[in-house]
Amino acid sequence: MANKTFDTIAGCVFLIVGVFFIVASTGISASSYGSKVGPNIFPTGLGTILVLLSVIVIAQARRAAPEAEKKQQRNYKRFALVLSSTFLYVLLFETLGYVISTFLYLLFVFQVMDRKRPLIAVLIAAVFAAAVYIVYVVVLQGTLPPFPEWLIGGERG
Repeated sequence: MANKTFDTIAGCVFLIVGVFFIVASTGISASSYGSKVGPNIFPTGLGTILVLLSVIVIAQARRAAPEAEKKQQRNYKRFALVLSSTFLYVLLFETLGYVISTFLYLLFVFQVMDRKRPLIAVLIAAVFAAAVYIVYVVVLQGTLPPFPEWLIGGERG
């Protein structure tokens, strides 16, 4: 681990976000009409994965040898950008729909982490968003809002 303190703090923050996802998903109904998989499955699963990965990061940071911690450039800006974009993703999910919000979120995070290959980032973000949507909706027969109603001409109140 490059920086024990930063990794521990980041792990704790994402641990809190993961717990928030799990707790917030309990407020979502367990199943929806016409769906074999309820809308609470994804946030619960993602929260669980985030909690497990956070615990691993914290444990590895704490086990790192003291001499391994050197003065390195801390990426607080990247961390803040990824964390704030995660909250923005959650807020815009219903407004933009799954496909668009996930594509934009992944594209932004990929660019924050590595700006060397923007075309590859666009391709991976698009394929991932589409593949997860297809697997969840077609294979698992769940429901996700694919696109916003204002874009596809949904019913007007």
